[in-house]
Amino acid sequence: MSAASPPNLRTALSIAAVVALVASLLVPDAAMAKTESEAVKPTELVLVVVNSASLADAAVASSLVAAGVGDAVVFAESADTLASNDAHLIRTREPARLVLVGGMAALSAALEAELRGLVDGVQIGRVAGVDRVDTAALAAELVLEGNSKRPAASQSVTEPIVVLANAWSQRDVGTAATTVIAGGADVLLYSLDGRLGSRTAQVLQEHRPERLVVAGTPKSFSHDMVAEALMAAEVTAAPTRLDGATGAQASAQAVRLAAPADIPTAVIASGFRSQDISVALALAAALGGSPVMLTNPLGRLGNDAKALLLEHQPTHIVIVNTEGQYSGEFLMMSLELFAPATAVHQLTTFSDTTLLALQGIDVPDRSASRGFRSISVGDNHVCGLRQSGAIACWGTDGSGKTAAPEGIFVAVAAGGEFTCALRDDGSPHCWGNTAGWQTGASHGPFVAITAGWGHACGQATDGSVECWGDRWGAQRLVPSGSSFAAISAGRHHTCGLEPSRNLKCWGKAGDGQLEVPDGDFVAVSAGGNHTCGLKSKGALVCWGDRTGDGSAFPDESAARRYLKLDAGSRTTCALRLTELVDCWGDDVIEKVPPGLYSAVSVGDTFACALRSNTSVACWLTAVTPALVSIVCPLRSNISVACWESLPGVTWEPFGLAHSPNALAGRRQPHGLQEHFRRP
Repeated sequence: MSAASPPNLRTALSIAAVVALVASLLVPDAAMAKTESEAVKPTELVLVVVNSASLADAAVASSLVAAGVGDAVVFAESADTLASNDAHLIRTREPARLVLVGGMAALSAALEAELRGLVDGVQIGRVAGVDRVDTAALAAELVLEGNSKRPAASQSVTEPIVVLANAWSQRDVGTAATTVIAGGADVLLYSLDGRLGSRTAQVLQEHRPERLVVAGTPKSFSHDMVAEALMAAEVTAAPTRLDGATGAQASAQAVRLAAPADIPTAVIASGFRSQDISVALALAAALGGSPVMLTNPLGRLGNDAKALLLEHQPTHIVIVNTEGQYSGEFLMMSLELFAPATAVHQLTTFSDTTLLALQGIDVPDRSASRGFRSISVGDNHVCGLRQSGAIACWGTDGSGKTAAPEGIFVAVAAGGEFTCALRDDGSPHCWGNTAGWQTGASHGPFVAITAGWGHACGQATDGSVECWGDRWGAQRLVPSGSSFAAISAGRHHTCGLEPSRNLKCWGKAGDGQLEVPDGDFVAVSAGGNHTCGLKSKGALVCWGDRTGDGSAFPDESAARRYLKLDAGSRTTCALRLTELVDCWGDDVIEKVPPGLYSAVSVGDTFACALRSNTSVACWLTAVTPALVSIVCPLRSNISVACWESLPGVTWEPFGLAHSPNALAGRRQPHGLQEHFRRP
């Protein structure tokens, strides 16, 4: 390419080269097509090169890696030179293609010549507009056009989601790129400082996105600019705006928008150093969509970032600190509190970024030892059966109900002030409050166990049922001669599913909870003063008090089909065929956390669900004036978030533990208390 070429021709040639590169990446040659039984060779290495001094270009480069156009980002020290370590890495790795992001002022002809000399026959293309806004638009077109050329079965972007940011705002550029990398948007576009810009409007007009996301406050991306973007894209829905008061808050909003079910690796960087943000974005993109969390100048994480760590408990955290700008003391204190089991890596050079991105970070599968296979919520406590067969319980522990015994178990059921479990030989073991004889379990053996508020029942191999505890669930009330395929204990009643698919309920009556409707059922759950059953085709039916009539069911519940259900004190939740959870009842005060689930359990004041990745998410369902306790649900594989269950108290996570001195009516400092147990 001649340095004397006119600018427009130079841009056209650059784009043509990159289009060819992208086409070779995204459109497989028919002659090279493989059958499903044949091994697929790994894609040849493609590196994206960018000037380390340009955050705007680095964000574009990272978005290209996130879209699959490249494997990792290489940072040039200046427009004319690579770092010696990067030159060595390129020479030894021998990439097949290099994509340069930025014009000649950012990555010079001399640098391009150096790159050609490092690898014989390397193909080089360039994404370079007349300015940073134009460059982002060209990159977005490459991703969107390249996607349209993929086979229909492999297309991931039909009506794209576009995130917009002011190209001259460091925090907004970082937020926009984080949104793309985390999966909350498909491509990013920049605006001029004060107006949308013709190239950005052109991309919106041509590709008609499904919706828009705006990174920045109205001061940096005005309402008039939003209106202009909506008009260009012909989008009627209001855009999502990521407008946190700080860059750290905005980046956390970006991660939340993507609603990841799991975060194996998180990348943390100073929100006030553009080079650190660039490195964090590049690494996160190459690691497969890791979230980027920004700190303040002293290295302090914001509350939103702490909540993300607390909820997801990443296996690895990479701290980007290329110039030792802060000591990391405050950051490490936060990580010890909110992610105590996470391995922490320090990344101090640009070369380390590319190497770590190419090598990847080994993320061991923790499901075998830390994950759960089932979950059970009781009154104000939760117990989960780990994949290993061990039991972990947490919550308030005034009666010892969370003091799980050691051993290998196959089932667990949390009740009112007690818990029961089945050992691997089928023998039951109960612990907690002994006042109502609910811990005086039969000898078994059983194949299933269920716990209500004051009684428990076990199902034997022949389908017979034995119950113990308060008089409403006593043995004498179990229908004689009956055989059951499944059983469920509620507050003061129990229901069983017969092999004939009929239901029988016994115990305390008076609210209609024992009045089983006609029909074939495949599952049953007894709640507080109501019962719910699942019919053979997935339809859900509830009866008794506090069930919520049809208007209280989830929207379109009549058309939905469910796999599993669980009735709590005043709330019922059910698992859809699509692995989503619906909840309804008198006092549903928190939404189900986003994600895919395999099971759900509801108690008196909160519910928990088992994620598809074997971790657990919990949320509040109800508050009663008489409730004075601490709710400490497990928010991920190993961490606990606690709230005061008092009227008028803000519901927010505190940390690993929180003193359950709820009677004081105020928040207490962090610290494990002897009557609080953490799994």
